[in-house]
Amino acid sequence: MLKEYKGSDIKMYRFILLVWIFIGLSFTEAQGQNSSYVKNFDAQLINGKIHLGYYTRAGFTCNDIHIKLSNDSVSNFETVGSIYGVCGDTSEKYYSYTLDSPLKNTTNFIKLELGIFSYSDLISLYVFDTESQVSITPHPIESSSILYFTNTLKDEAVVSLFSSRSDFIESITTLDDELKLGTLNLPDGITYYTI
Repeated sequence: MLKEYKGSDIKMYRFILLVWIFIGLSFTEAQGQNSSYVKNFDAQLINGKIHLGYYTRAGFTCNDIHIKLSNDSVSNFETVGSIYGVCGDTSEKYYSYTLDSPLKNTTNFIKLELGIFSYSDLISLYVFDTESQVSITPHPIESSSILYFTNTLKDEAVVSLFSSRSDFIESITTLDDELKLGTLNLPDGITYYTI
C-alpha cells in the first residue's frame, strides 16, 4: 500500500534528514580531534627516566597540556607534569618532558590531557628497576616474557642459558637491554642464565 505525502511532510523529513546528517558529521569530527592537535607523541627510556616528545598544532599553544601516567591503560591516571600554554604563538611547536620517577617493574601508560580537546593517543613503555639489575616479566615464563637487564651503554652482552642439570642450552649476543624469552626453545623446568 502506498501512502501519499503532503508537501509539508516532505519538508519535515528533509529537515530531520539534514539535522541527522549535521549531528553525524559533528560526531565524526569530535572522535578524530586528538590526532589533529598532537603528532609524533613518543617516549624513550634513558637511564631509568622516561623522555617524552611531541609536536602541537600551530596556534594550539594557548592550552595547558597535562601529562597523565597510569599502571594500566584504563584508569588510575595521575597528573605527573604539566606544560603551560603560551598564547600568541601561531607556529607548530615541539615539546619535551622528562618523567624522573616512572613506575618501576611495570608498564607505564602515558597520555596527554589536552584541556577541552580531550586526550592524545595512549603510549606505553615498560620500566624495570635498574637497581635490581635484572627483571623477568611476566614470570613464570610465557610466550610474551622478556628478560630485562642493565645495559645503559648498549655494550655487547652475552646471555648464556643452562638447564637445571647445568647443561648448556644456548648463548645469545645482543646490544639491547632485553631478551625476548618467549621466542626461545627452553626446556620445561628451571633455566639458569648468566649475562
